[in-house]
Amino acid sequence: MSSRRTLIRGGHVLTIDPSIPDLPVGDVLIQGNVIQAVGPNLQVADAEVVDAKGMVVCPGFVDTHRHTWQTQLRTVASDYTLSDYGLNIRLGYSSFYEPQDAFLGNYAGALEALNAGVTTIVDHCHIINSPEHADEALRGLREAGGRAVWCYGLFPNPKHHPFRFDDFDPSWRLDDARRIRKGALASDDGPVYMGLAPAEVEKPAFEAVAEEVRFGREIGAKVISCHVAMGGHSVHVRPSVTTSLGRALLLGPDILLVHGNSLSRHELGMVRDYGAAISATPEIEVQMGMGRPILGAALRAGARIGLGVDIVSNIGGDMFHPMRSALVEERGADNDVLFKNDQIPRRLEFRCRDVVRVATMGGAEAIGLDSKIGSLTPGKKADVICVRRTSFNTMGAWDPEATLVHYATPNDVDSVWVDGRAIKRNGALLGVQQQAIVEQVWASRERLERQYREINIDQLRSTKGYQRENYGN
Repeated sequence: MSSRRTLIRGGHVLTIDPSIPDLPVGDVLIQGNVIQAVGPNLQVADAEVVDAKGMVVCPGFVDTHRHTWQTQLRTVASDYTLSDYGLNIRLGYSSFYEPQDAFLGNYAGALEALNAGVTTIVDHCHIINSPEHADEALRGLREAGGRAVWCYGLFPNPKHHPFRFDDFDPSWRLDDARRIRKGALASDDGPVYMGLAPAEVEKPAFEAVAEEVRFGREIGAKVISCHVAMGGHSVHVRPSVTTSLGRALLLGPDILLVHGNSLSRHELGMVRDYGAAISATPEIEVQMGMGRPILGAALRAGARIGLGVDIVSNIGGDMFHPMRSALVEERGADNDVLFKNDQIPRRLEFRCRDVVRVATMGGAEAIGLDSKIGSLTPGKKADVICVRRTSFNTMGAWDPEATLVHYATPNDVDSVWVDGRAIKRNGALLGVQQQAIVEQVWASRERLERQYREINIDQLRSTKGYQRENYGN
């Protein structure tokens, strides 16, 4: 173990570990890349001392679903339906991405996450237009310095000018995923882990889905990330993919079901019993008509579930907004039942603490990393954040969980450590040339925008390929 030690002193410590009480004034000791101790007034020699007085100290957030490559497409999808998204981004903008764009999207997007205290992301990477795109997207994540499960996307992106729907054979991606698993991501020790993102699992025949799931297990994918059960977008799939996976004995702890809004009680029971997990992305799900977020129902069923940002072409890449949205949606749904019966709530059942847990330990459980991250437990990896309560929007915010859910923003994140390494200190990312990155992102966006505007969208919409694929998100 490294002798490097950091003592985070005097913060309000949220452990997210039921065996370790929270501390209104407490310390966290990091040694090397692990949490060494949590307690009041720790006496430590030869440690760098970080003054966390007035701050909330907690585990880093875990984002269980993000398409990080879309970072330079901000605002494109802010008024989109799911069909708009599939047509314009999944078939339009994506076809013009060069490998450098994939690097830049993932690098800048991962930095955005870290700046906001998101120390782990599941990157559902469906911008792999070539092996070079794969290499560069992965490089972007790794150079940013966060923890991630990088899910190699098997989605067969089209070529541009003209679009070629007849060459959608994704078989080369299987060999390429093996290449990366044997090379860049051969280790299972992290901080970046190999995952798999099958082509849209509700589109092809189930046997094709099963083959991709089996392939993910063949290469030892940490997570197999699948978009499923998106309300009216999924009504054509009978039996559901979740049910079919269960019947085929393919539902397991490595399966991450993204969205899952229309999962039945029986299917939630299957998710629980087979040890699979769900990623809820409430803001995107509500906008794109997938139905009520499944978070509350999943928790009541005892299923593992985390939160995700989803598409950063639509919303910001922090976890404060998804936490807030999840809480409001769940409370609204519960209270609506009472409203329809002319009743009022006597107590709010879904609490701020509940959603903070989902955004930390819940996410870690959902992706099989709960033995390593998700709580401030001695022996776990030191993924730790400090959030200030000294801004105009957080001053006077006494309750730490409510501070995180209702008041904090990325600008309030003072410090971030991943694997014991300081990524952000005193409100600034370390070793990052922000202005240069901003200029590169804008240059990429402007070029992509020019190329996209050359597309005849109506012609693309009328193609048999688009109608056949009817892409999801």
